[in-house]
Amino acid sequence: MEARIYELQESSLCRKIPTGDFAANALYLEVIRLAHNLVTTFQRTCLPPEWQDLTLGTLRYRLFWLPGELTRPQNRPTLRLADSPVLRTWTEKILSRVHQLQPLEA
Repeated sequence: MEARIYELQESSLCRKIPTGDFAANALYLEVIRLAHNLVTTFQRTCLPPEWQDLTLGTLRYRLFWLPGELTRPQNRPTLRLADSPVLRTWTEKILSRVHQLQPLEA
């Protein structure tokens, strides 16, 4: 559990509580916890097995520090990633696992 607490402190906005109001702080921490749970669930269900034990910092580095360029064709923002066989393989694996997921029943 200590490793998870350290990871939350180092990898997210949990370093500093924003206000002195208890209710606002409680809501802030619930949002942080929800975001962490969503990322962890995505990691466990959609990412390849070799990525499932990565810390949030490493996961963020691998997913979001990709070479790319933000362009505006026809005045629409578009992120164009570098054409790389490694990126294509990662993307195909992740998307195939996403498409295999079944929605939760209410």
